[in-house]
Order: sequence, then structure tokens, then C-alpha cells
Amino acid sequence: MRTGEAIDDVIASVPTTPPTLPATEDPFPTPSADDNTDEDAENVQVGDCIVNDGTDEKASIRKVPCAKDTMEVLIRIPFTDDGEKACEDIEGADSWYMYTSSTVGGVGDYVLCLKTLTETPRTS
Repeated sequence: MRTGEAIDDVIASVPTTPPTLPATEDPFPTPSADDNTDEDAENVQVGDCIVNDGTDEKASIRKVPCAKDTMEVLIRIPFTDDGEKACEDIEGADSWYMYTSSTVGGVGDYVLCLKTLTETPRTS
């Protein structure tokens, strides 16, 4: 066998298609309907009021006009998913809503510290 033929044999044995890489989790996934995302939760501001149409374990919050038995947002604390600890020193907070993002490092995580309104606020 000549050297040129050996090289031709090696070249012929090299695959012509790239290898398939193992699937990895997308560090920046697109939210889906199954994610724990609520558009209202992402857009609420301090002073807004919400109600939970879901359960304590799987909240589904909705922004509403402030009234009796709604929850007022006292503060939004980014980069945490520990609602109990985040809100323990917030005056008036009696509950919280936690959003845990699927981004790497919890960059999108936040907690809303809430106060349940016992009467409809007066408007000026």
C-alpha cells in the first residue's frame, strides 16, 4: 500500500456529518403555559393590588383595583425566592408571593411582600 492510498483510506473513514451533541437545558428558556409565570405578577408595582386565583402551592395572581380582601404590594424584592425571610421585617406584610425563574442563578427570581386589605382604601 502506498502512502497516498493510506491517506485516502483515512479520509474516507472520517464521518461527513457532524456528531450529535447531547441535549442540554436552555439557560434562557422561553416561558410556556406550564411555567409558574403570571403576566400580572411580572408587571405589578408597589401600591398595586392583586388576588390569587390559584392555591397557596400554585399561585395564579391577577392585578385588580384595591378593595377589601385584596392584597396590596408593599415591596418587590429581586434576586430571592425565600418569601418568608424576605418579608419578615417588612412592616404590615402578612403574606407574600414568590416567583422562581428558570434562568441560571435565579436572576429573574423575586418576592412580592403583601398586605391583605381589611377595608376598601379611600381615594382622595
